[in-house]
Amino acid sequence: MSQLSSTKKSILLAALVIFGSLAIITFNLQNSQIVFVDKEDTYGVFNHPFMQTFSMFVAEFLCLLAFFYVKTTKSYKSQYEEACDNGIQRIKILLILIPTCCDSIGALCIYISLNFLPPSVNSILTCGIIATSAILSRLMLKRRYTTKEIQGCALVLVGVAIVGISGFAFPEEQKQEDIKKQIISIFLMLFSIFLYGFQYTIEERFYKTYFIHPLELIGFEGMWGLIIYTFICISLTFTKCPEVLYNVCIPYDGEFYFERADYYFQQFSQSALLQFAVIFGILSISVYNTMCQTVTKYLSCVTRALVDVAKIMMIWIISLIISLSTSSSNYHWENVRLGAIIIEVVGFSFVVAGEIIYNFNATQVEGTDELTENLSLQKG
Repeated sequence: MSQLSSTKKSILLAALVIFGSLAIITFNLQNSQIVFVDKEDTYGVFNHPFMQTFSMFVAEFLCLLAFFYVKTTKSYKSQYEEACDNGIQRIKILLILIPTCCDSIGALCIYISLNFLPPSVNSILTCGIIATSAILSRLMLKRRYTTKEIQGCALVLVGVAIVGISGFAFPEEQKQEDIKKQIISIFLMLFSIFLYGFQYTIEERFYKTYFIHPLELIGFEGMWGLIIYTFICISLTFTKCPEVLYNVCIPYDGEFYFERADYYFQQFSQSALLQFAVIFGILSISVYNTMCQTVTKYLSCVTRALVDVAKIMMIWIISLIISLSTSSSNYHWENVRLGAIIIEVVGFSFVVAGEIIYNFNATQVEGTDELTENLSLQKG
């Protein structure tokens, strides 16, 4: 296997941190936009978690383009021939619907919660996927874990719990209704990390059982996701909300709807900043997912864990700068109270320690041949 030079490794890691961070920042930027489509429009809020999930699947579908290139390389062809010689079959595309369904619901939960939680808290909570993946792979794949790996998972869970309560321990001035939305958002995030844990466990099983390239898996998940969410977004555009959900639904002609795909594209056409945020968000996810494969091939689990940590720090720093530099409530992304920041730092420290302990031990035990098993921990 060829190796990357030190310069190329540095460029790759820097780009991975930047694009991974911008993928979250740009989606939060979308949620901060107020775009009126005409003089009669009195709503203007960009509230489209279903369409944002659709755009995420567009980004994943673009990974198929990278796979089609990989498919032409000698390395891929030799791997495929070796797999055929060993009796390993290609995966049936229909099976990829299973992880796609988890991705569909999990991503939707994340994009909904991004409307009500600070982006740094959202990102740190997703680190809990390490623990849920470990628990589910132990139950489903009978995988054994060392004491160090268990300790790492426990530290991550403690850190996630600390970060989750930071906003409630030192709350900013909010309406009671906003606090309820934040609590619901945290439960949505916890549900999403369980779904992603299940998804990654299923994907690990696929890697062990079938011949499939990671970009191929991501790309076909994007294809199935686009099919599913095309149907969902069109259906919800004509589905009225119950009165209890009016405050999170989109008004139109005196009624409220779960989604309005037409309004999404109308708002998109009216704002250059929104166009940038949507297009760059799609490209960021696609490039990030593609570059993760290179990290998996050439670098270690520890490196990927450190990249994840650096990504969260960058999201946190950018969000704090934006929150402190503007008086607009739309761009008040982070809780800037000192107490909340201190608690988040403590929780973040637990997450960092847990990730490094878990991934370093995984590298020592499994060796470089098993690096692909943790690939999905860096997705999104």
